[in-house]
Amino acid sequence: MSNANDFIDDEDKAEFHDLAESLGLDERQEAGVWDWIENGVREFAEELDNASETYADEAEADLRRQFGRDFDRRRQGAAEQVRKYGGDGFVEFLNETGLSNCREIVAFLMRLADAAGEDRGLVGEKSAAVPSADRLKAEIAGLTANPAYMQAQHPDHAKTVQAVYALRKRLFNED
Repeated sequence: MSNANDFIDDEDKAEFHDLAESLGLDERQEAGVWDWIENGVREFAEELDNASETYADEAEADLRRQFGRDFDRRRQGAAEQVRKYGGDGFVEFLNETGLSNCREIVAFLMRLADAAGEDRGLVGEKSAAVPSADRLKAEIAGLTANPAYMQAQHPDHAKTVQAVYALRKRLFNED
């Protein structure tokens, strides 16, 4: 939360006092104008906070729509990567500047963390980092070539078909 003290300080007040004296304002006039300035700054800080909060809420809602069920996992992955490679100082910078609420930056970091392959390996995958879309396509191809997918009477058919369906939903960022 911002407040008037975030925008005006004792030096500002001293400068205003000097200006008030040079303009010939008496103490009551000076106090009245200063109160008007402080109230204006306070209202500005509140409006700024409300706008920032609204933007952050809208950005999160947009990202939840964009990433669907994977949102929380991908956000957590991005946070881990930022902390791992950027350190506490970078996290503090993102928070202080408000960049941690910027939908474009958060979406980029979520995709980057996913591409880094730090989430989980796919069946039969070695440790090579492959972009997530390619990994999903590879797993879908492997499952659809499996007899359990091809033969309706196979005991694992329903489970395999469901796994392919879930992977396709992830591939296309559907809920």
